[in-house]
Amino acid sequence: MSKRVYPRNLFHAILMTLLIAAISAPFYLFLMDKIPLPAIDFIAYSLSFLSLHLISKNNLLDYKFKRTSVKLSGVLVLFSFSTFLIVGIPTYRLLMHHVPASKPLGLNLNTLLSLILLAPVFEEFLMRGILLRGLMQKYSYRLAIIMTAFLFMVIHFDYAKSLGLLVDGLILGYAYYRTQNLLIVILMHACYNLASICHSYLFPVSTTQWLSPYGDFTFDTLTISGICWILCLVYLIRNHNKEQILTPHSQ
Repeated sequence: MSKRVYPRNLFHAILMTLLIAAISAPFYLFLMDKIPLPAIDFIAYSLSFLSLHLISKNNLLDYKFKRTSVKLSGVLVLFSFSTFLIVGIPTYRLLMHHVPASKPLGLNLNTLLSLILLAPVFEEFLMRGILLRGLMQKYSYRLAIIMTAFLFMVIHFDYAKSLGLLVDGLILGYAYYRTQNLLIVILMHACYNLASICHSYLFPVSTTQWLSPYGDFTFDTLTISGICWILCLVYLIRNHNKEQILTPHSQ
């Protein structure tokens, strides 16, 4: 019988998520203006990994990567990016008038290093490499993906982006289920963050005025994004059973 990995159930996953939040929050609350953001990320994520390693008694996931077709990888990245344009942007622009939004980060090298490199790598190892993989040993892959997506949304503490984060978490979870390749989901996560940075910089928003869901995006941009999204979705549905990698708990 293969060795089971943590988390072994949803309760374990919630505890692990709370532990990560408890370890990371003080660094972001008290050190944001004192040391560079990448240094905070590295310290907080490293301590989180160390803590999870200790409480799991060396029973965390052994990370393995599987070769993934270039076509599937490209479709997943394009699907994630087009979903951000169609879902992430309008939900953020609408919700920011009703719920607190996180303080926007300035566009600089520290921000790019943190959001495009460190955050995707560490968050995907934690959320998909540990939490999702463990939950799929207990639950069906669909339920495990949904659970992990909600945890992914909650741990960001950014309510204005909550729906966008939830959708992104679902897509990243499905991509990991299809590929068992953390490199793919890390790339998708990085592309999502890069798109978010570009949108915030090119189309700044204000909470003092009503905003249309898509703001300054042209009809052509949205049409192309919608067509890409539909084509990617059709491809993923039609080829769903051809490249399943992770085995649901029932098998």
